Amino acid sequence: MVFEELVEKPNGAKPVWADLAIKTPASPDYETVDNYELTSQESRRRIIDRLIATALEKEIKLLGTADYNLGLSERGIWIDDLTEAAGRKGISVY
Repeated sequence: MVFEELVEKPNGAKPVWADLAIKTPASPDYETVDNYELTSQESRRRIIDRLIATALEKEIKLLGTADYNLGLSERGIWIDDLTEAAGRKGISVY
C-alpha cells in the first residue's frame, strides 16, 4: 500500500475549526464594544450567547479560553456557563 492510499483511508479523525484564544470578561484586559454590566447575570448570558453565535457563524467547533493568570474562582463562573451553553450547540470549550 502506498502513502496516498493510506492517507485516503478513514481514521476517525475529523478536522474542525477552532479559536484557541478567546477572552471572557473575567480577564482584566477583556474589551467589548457594547455597554455591558460585566457583573450582571443577564449581561453574562448575552455575552456568552454572542460568543457562541459568532462561533457558529464561523463554523467554529472548539473554543479555547485565554484568560491567563486567573484562578478558577475568578474565571470559573464564565468558563462553566460558557462550556454549558456552548455544549448545547455542539461547541467544545477548553
